[in-house]
Amino acid sequence: FQTNLDYDDPTEIVFSTSQMSAKLFKSLTVEPESNVRVYIRFRPQPSREFQELYHQRNPDLFEEKTVEIYVNCRLVKDYQKTVILKAECRMPSLVVEYEEFDSFKGKISRRDINSKEDDEWIIQFNQEFREIQIKNLLQIPLEYEIVNDTMYFILEFPTENKVITSESFHNVIVRPNIKSLIKNVESVRREKYIQENITVYNRNRPLENYWIALRISFGYISNFQLASGYKVSYAFSMLENHTVRFLSDFNQNIHLFVPSETPNDEQTNKKIVDLRFQYYFIVDQLVYYATIKTSENWFQLASLLFGTVLGRQTFQKFGPAYLKKPDNTEQDVKVWPEILVKW
Repeated sequence: FQTNLDYDDPTEIVFSTSQMSAKLFKSLTVEPESNVRVYIRFRPQPSREFQELYHQRNPDLFEEKTVEIYVNCRLVKDYQKTVILKAECRMPSLVVEYEEFDSFKGKISRRDINSKEDDEWIIQFNQEFREIQIKNLLQIPLEYEIVNDTMYFILEFPTENKVITSESFHNVIVRPNIKSLIKNVESVRREKYIQENITVYNRNRPLENYWIALRISFGYISNFQLASGYKVSYAFSMLENHTVRFLSDFNQNIHLFVPSETPNDEQTNKKIVDLRFQYYFIVDQLVYYATIKTSENWFQLASLLFGTVLGRQTFQKFGPAYLKKPDNTEQDVKVWPEILVKW
């Protein structure tokens, strides 16, 4: 595996045989009539020239980047397969700082038999809370959102509206959910190691998001990573609820997506942005879990989501069409309306 990236290019491509962690390799041996799955960790970054030219971080400016991956076979001379990756690189609007490989170290013990407390168990941690710092790199206010579907973690925000002023930051407090841990204490004592994920979003541009793994350890190991697909039934249940609520909300507001009838007012625009944000989050979660877990449930949920949304007459009427008009054509081609293209 090779690429056309220069050594000083800030963009990074890592090839891994593991989806969960970067399991690197130099070459692969594929057994006869079999296959190997290779995961591409693609982290596109604007060129240094673009960063220097647009250091003011205009969130609407982007640089289009094309990367070529070359796959060669040692046994077949001159054989080469080229894979093209394309990305629109924008300057990041926010920075998220959290030491995610450091776990909350906890201890579970039984209360004294003479204790008057209702709970039989005591759970203590080496630290009460940890902080996620979210920095706004823009010279304008930035609204963020953290989607927290975890069972064992509580988040506390410095302000209710989650808006960070120009070039400032918010510290979000992360605490173990003691009540939930005690409620499921038998399972927690048996498993000892807990990992759940939250996602930090730029509310106005959901494609800019950051996954954070939150961990609790009741064992001797503090730096750990769970295997792919480990205990995802709770995550599926939460995502299923998100999907059902979203589809109900979407169907009630489908009239907002008819290009000729969409009113241009603040309330309508806010509702469209909110629905789109929910949709992006659900799609992100489906892509992640369908990759690490080969369960039919995830694909059935994806079919329900896309079949309901894209099967509506509003979308059927305009498709198939280009996302944007091709640069090298003067022909009259069908292009998705702006209000639908992001879906």
